[in-house]
Amino acid sequence: MRNQKTKSEIFTLSGVLILYLFGVVQVGIVHTVSAQDLLDAQPHANQARLAANDGVTLDSFGNAVAISNNTAVVGAFGQPNQNNRGGAYGFVRNGVSWSQQQALVPSDLVNGDRFGNSVAIDADTIVVGAPIKTIGVLSGKGAAYVFVRNGTTWTQQQRLTASDGALGDNFGTAVTISGNTIIVGAINHAVGGNSRQGAAYVFVRSGSNWTEQQKLTAGDGLMSDQLGGAVDLVGNTAVVGARENNFGANRNGKVYVFLRSGTTWTQQQKLTAASGSPLDAFGNSVAISPSADTIAVGALNDEENQISDRGSAYVFVLNGSTWSEQQRLVGSLGVASGFNAHFGTSVDVDGDTVIVGSPELDPLEGNGRGAVYVFQRSVSTWTEQERIVFSPASLRHFGTSVAMSGDAFIGGAPFENGSTGAAYVFATGAASTVQFSASNYSVQEDCTAVTVTVNRSGDTSAAANVNYFTSDISATDRSDYIAAAGTLRFAAGESSISFPLLINEDSFAEGTETFNVTLNNPSGMSLGTPFVATVTIDDDLNEPTNVIDNPRNLVGQHYHDFLLRQPDSSGWDFWTNEITSCGSDAQCIEVKRINVSAAFYLSIEFQETGFLVERIYKSAYGDGIGTSTWGGSHQLPVPIVRFNEFLSDTRRIGEGVIVGATGWEQLLESKKQSFLTEFVQRARLTTAFPTTLTPAQFVDQLNTNAGNALSASERDAAIALFGGAANTSNTTARAQALRQLAEDQSLRTAEFNRAFVLMQYFGYLRRNPNEHPDIDYTGFDFWLTKLNQFNGNFVQAEMIKAFIVSGEYRQRFGQ
Repeated sequence: MRNQKTKSEIFTLSGVLILYLFGVVQVGIVHTVSAQDLLDAQPHANQARLAANDGVTLDSFGNAVAISNNTAVVGAFGQPNQNNRGGAYGFVRNGVSWSQQQALVPSDLVNGDRFGNSVAIDADTIVVGAPIKTIGVLSGKGAAYVFVRNGTTWTQQQRLTASDGALGDNFGTAVTISGNTIIVGAINHAVGGNSRQGAAYVFVRSGSNWTEQQKLTAGDGLMSDQLGGAVDLVGNTAVVGARENNFGANRNGKVYVFLRSGTTWTQQQKLTAASGSPLDAFGNSVAISPSADTIAVGALNDEENQISDRGSAYVFVLNGSTWSEQQRLVGSLGVASGFNAHFGTSVDVDGDTVIVGSPELDPLEGNGRGAVYVFQRSVSTWTEQERIVFSPASLRHFGTSVAMSGDAFIGGAPFENGSTGAAYVFATGAASTVQFSASNYSVQEDCTAVTVTVNRSGDTSAAANVNYFTSDISATDRSDYIAAAGTLRFAAGESSISFPLLINEDSFAEGTETFNVTLNNPSGMSLGTPFVATVTIDDDLNEPTNVIDNPRNLVGQHYHDFLLRQPDSSGWDFWTNEITSCGSDAQCIEVKRINVSAAFYLSIEFQETGFLVERIYKSAYGDGIGTSTWGGSHQLPVPIVRFNEFLSDTRRIGEGVIVGATGWEQLLESKKQSFLTEFVQRARLTTAFPTTLTPAQFVDQLNTNAGNALSASERDAAIALFGGAANTSNTTARAQALRQLAEDQSLRTAEFNRAFVLMQYFGYLRRNPNEHPDIDYTGFDFWLTKLNQFNGNFVQAEMIKAFIVSGEYRQRFGQ
């Protein structure tokens, strides 16, 4: 799913508000156009052309686009005939064919609303902005409309307006959605005495009702900043552009990143261009990657080589909790025939790919055909991979909006055919689709697993991959099942992969419960149907006591919580017998439950998977900083890995590994090598460790993060892995050096107790130590102090006992 990122200009003339939307960004997919129209041969082939079935001149169809898997939505703010009532159209894909599913029409639509100025979609929910909408007597206050799909029909769920909206706020200039959260930009909202400072409003859904959660404003906001002209959202991270921001009194523009914790949003950081200059309009478009670690920002008026308004785009990457500029992007060709290219009018980012729209570029002296550029990242360097321009020369403004999904991207061309408009889809040509084998899977509640199968059809001759993740419906991932997220990697010729989802036993009388598992971000193929499957858990007989008191269920749950797998029968029997051998001796049972529980952390399997992941993060990124009130308010170093990171990466290393099974050592070694090779290519690590570092600098930085674990000879051995190279661009050597640090015995010993305490939170409580009901690391600090006090003796420290008898743990499974 990708959402709209918008760049807009607003002018006030004689009290009449006029909005000129220069650009928009999003994702989409659609109908066919002949390849001979392409000026440049590209890796991405022209796949389809999308147009409204009732399109007329001046509709500006394609001014905004968005896509979520097999559903796309396209805005046409001029519809009909530039009456600016506006329109939005939903399209669906069946195989490789796209068709219009429905025109979306709000219940109170009138001329001048500019409905369709911005659009966003996530699964079966669409949000559409109408920034010129009159609310009551307030013209231009603006609104956003939410539509939901049931079967094949879209219906309006709610109209959103700002609780403190005012005349001319233009609420709805930009919209974005992620799950049950929507953000709407109000570019001209006054904050205090600052007119047109701008704001962005967060709405959350409970059931079918949307309520305003918070208004986001810049901590250093000024008059005419126009915050909210571009927005994007992934999970709990929001990115909001302020293209007119008075940075240094030069109106360079800024972008603000906000984070949500619980129900509260706070400003994490403001981003500026290192080479920014007056009137660049930095922040006119923004995008954040699905992994929430890369941000792209457009600056459509940036000057390049003394060419005014040629435009640029900037890429920022996340390192820990800090965003830093990775590279400034400019497109080839630039400007011709006196036209400004406005490169950066639209942007999108996904993984190692950035696409940038340049709607006024015209290399053959036409009049605003436009272009879309594709950039690829290798380690930490971005290079232009392709440029797509149409021929013959005609006014299109192709690239006014852009967005991508999987192997495809879409570019809007709202000026085409007398501004009737169109949108074009390009793809790498993958003739392969990936989908679940069924739309529903059922399982009886127990400490068990349900097997889910994903099939690849069509051309399977090349390797491909697709991500998956689970999400709650009525079942919750703390009590009813174990949350899962990962990547399915299809080898060349492989057409089917099955994987287990772990189901927990509990004592609650709940009836039937469900959760979803979703495929997203395919590479080398496209999503087929169904890409979302529902898992149904049928409730079993009510248990008379809390099921976690049952020895067999306690042991099985430890396999789920710590090893992330279903127990093998011999191990399950062995550890259960450790407890049941006590008979009715309560003291013996208590001791055995504690020892059996500890055995899962101490096991070879966990030490070489979960604990290894913790040490990899420690070596790569050092420590986090936590606050504690234990023994007085203070700060302390804490493990930097977070629960969701730990969960997905531990699953990646440990999947399929059962210590003691035939060939487990070889499988584990293969998993380690594969994971570390991928890990050192992540944007976060390449930002922290650029390839320009010498081998000595690279190893020394790792060693510092790891607490100087290496001896002199071990340091020399790690440096030698690079074979005398002057830089550290060798991916294999990077992975081997990081592994040497993470597996060093000195680091194992130093980190053992910290990780032991951390796993009490990750394993038993399924959360980070500073998350609700905790507010900081006081609890973590207390248990680490106590464990150290008893020299790691968890029995004397009573640490495990405290966690497994805690109300928070026991209430996962019963009262």
